[in-house]
Amino acid sequence: MNEASCHIPAADILESLAEAVFTVDSAWRITSFNRGAERVTGKRRQEVMGQLCHEVFRSSLCAQDCPLQKALAGGIAILVSRAFIATSEGRQVPVNVSAAVLRNGRHEVVGGIETFQDLRLPGAATGTMERAVQALQAQAIIAALRRNNNNRSAAAHELGMHKSTFFRKVKNLGIDLPPGDGRCRTSKQDNTL
Repeated sequence: MNEASCHIPAADILESLAEAVFTVDSAWRITSFNRGAERVTGKRRQEVMGQLCHEVFRSSLCAQDCPLQKALAGGIAILVSRAFIATSEGRQVPVNVSAAVLRNGRHEVVGGIETFQDLRLPGAATGTMERAVQALQAQAIIAALRRNNNNRSAAAHELGMHKSTFFRKVKNLGIDLPPGDGRCRTSKQDNTL
């Protein structure tokens, strides 16, 4: 094979991937949207090109934990284990997400690239929906802790849970809590979680 026959356009590579892929420019407008992204979202690329990504995906991470924003701010790839995105019919779809900085040939940052994998696909590991629900619960707990400066009692109250239920969920979901409880107090109990 000669060098010319080995060159495969980037657009063809993106179309061949099993994962859904989209890219954005520095203004968060969608600049590419592969066949996998169309399949998962039910949205056609002609409809979404040039739109702001948060308007298209309405992800559970868009408001505060945007992986693309974190990737661009830190200049590194970000892996987010689970998120939910909206389909064209408004249904929430559980997905695995990863994001990275998109650079041109001169290594200048020109935007971001995100891949996501539909956890509803046939052949995915059993218990996917249960794991997706657990991921959503974990996101809700972590968000409540952030809003309450890691005060565990206040987070439990905000979520309408008894403290013992809150701590049981934290343990079962494998959430790592900071050593302090947000009230500038650490105790033996706080350090064991």
